[in-house]
Amino acid sequence: MDRKTIVQGLHKKLKIREIATLSKCGLATVQRTKDYLQDHSISIEEAIELTESQLQALFDQPHRQPDAFVEEDFAEVFRKVNRVKLRMSLKDCWYQYKKSHEQSSLEVMGYKTYCKRCGEFKEKLDEEAKF
Repeated sequence: MDRKTIVQGLHKKLKIREIATLSKCGLATVQRTKDYLQDHSISIEEAIELTESQLQALFDQPHRQPDAFVEEDFAEVFRKVNRVKLRMSLKDCWYQYKKSHEQSSLEVMGYKTYCKRCGEFKEKLDEEAKF
């Protein structure tokens, strides 16, 4: 992927699909690049002056790992998902978790992390059931 090509395409006001084709990347990558520049108040004119290595360094910053997530009672989630009369999907449980912890000072898990932790809980239950 060539960030310089993406920035040049944005500068020429090309469509996102055209930029993605030129830079050989996905539409989402072009959109994220555009959003990142806007969110960090970097104008297209400023970005076009940056070298490829400067652009790469700007976009390759590691994601911040949260200090701690708001924990979830996965035993209760397991009961909700497996209850016969009120069968909830895991996504519904995650929406409830997210909504109930909006005001928390800790970070809320994303859906992927939530599913991973729920899977780990289920594996632990399966292991305990074998004994």
